[in-house]
Amino acid sequence: VPGAPTGLSGTAGNGQVSLTWTAPSDGGSAITGYEVSYGTSPGSLTSSVATGSTGTSYTVTGLTNGTPYYFAVAAINAVGTGTASALASATPYVSVGVGGPTAAPSTSVASPPSVLPSTDFGAPVSGVVSCSAPVVVAASSNGAQLGAEVPTCALAAGSTVSLYPVTLLPAGGAAGVPTGSTLAAAGAITWSVPSGTSMTPSPVITMTITDASISAGDTIYAITATGLVAVGTASAGVASLSVSAPEVIVVIHTLLQQSTLVVSSGRATAGSTITLSTSGGSGSGGVSYAIVPGGTASGCALSGSTMSAQGPGTCLVQATKAADSQYGSTTSAATVETFAVPPLPRPLVIGLGARSSTLGAGAQRAVSTFGAHAPGLIIVFAYGSGSASLARARASAVVHALRQVTSVRIRVVLIIRSKLHLVKLVARR
Repeated sequence: VPGAPTGLSGTAGNGQVSLTWTAPSDGGSAITGYEVSYGTSPGSLTSSVATGSTGTSYTVTGLTNGTPYYFAVAAINAVGTGTASALASATPYVSVGVGGPTAAPSTSVASPPSVLPSTDFGAPVSGVVSCSAPVVVAASSNGAQLGAEVPTCALAAGSTVSLYPVTLLPAGGAAGVPTGSTLAAAGAITWSVPSGTSMTPSPVITMTITDASISAGDTIYAITATGLVAVGTASAGVASLSVSAPEVIVVIHTLLQQSTLVVSSGRATAGSTITLSTSGGSGSGGVSYAIVPGGTASGCALSGSTMSAQGPGTCLVQATKAADSQYGSTTSAATVETFAVPPLPRPLVIGLGARSSTLGAGAQRAVSTFGAHAPGLIIVFAYGSGSASLARARASAVVHALRQVTSVRIRVVLIIRSKLHLVKLVARR
């Protein structure tokens, strides 16, 4: 069977998408045609059509304007149908207003509106205005479709209308996206006219921006020298505006407010950890945590959603759930996480041989465990069975083992006049 076609790309039009691709290897049998599959979800190409030609282009018609479509193409020969190409996507362009033929391409370009730096615009598409019929200029802008419909003689014949993609729009600031909102789409329209003719169109020009990310009720803004000015409201998938002067048009989606976000309050002993979690919030944004000043515990620390403290007391933590395409970000109130004083280990008694000061493996482990959990002071009672040197040797062996695991204070008490053969460890704060 044939290999997979490569380089599939789509150019959107009014209710249609024109596809082009590069032919694959034929697998030893000549390619007789291609099968184009398409749908509105990348995981479900529910429609297909045979091109009936060995040509490497095809136009899929009958599509819904404003709806993103996904396409794949596979070659066919006498053996069968080959592997499908990688996906391509395009959104058919919505034509509104007076309608009319596409404007003749223009080699001249009208300068972009001066309200943004020229570096914020992409490469324009331009068309020449005719006085014989209304014309349409169409371009793409970061996945959105831009359209300008110029009524007959709205501008002098020979005028150039240019559509510019907006490639950069800062967050915040006079001309930026307001806090709590996201940019749905943006584009610019401008024109130049023959010398001695009017720059003011009559009737006005209709500009459209079509993109699946535009929601009904989104606000249409024009960027002016003093900032954003609301000029209209979008419909689902399309924003349409009448313009009488060059404009930079942006469509902004106001994000919804999330429900109240709450961090769980936990309790653990100092030196251990609390696993944080949240309830509430809205949308699919990720959750992050931050320590808030004001806690009483020493060494409050965070690693992802795990909180720890070196000393007893409280740590304060806040959670932030990030924004997504529907909801703005939100931050919880500070929540108290409590780290209690660790309990004292129980006294440890280690029995020894009659004249022995050597700790066996089990005794070594017991001493290490005791030392690791003793918070402030360890008192070592060493019994010498009448021998001071034996009591000191036993105490020395225990202190050596403790110093491998702890730096807390150690007090040694030698008990000489006892017949006991043991060492006893007691913890104090």
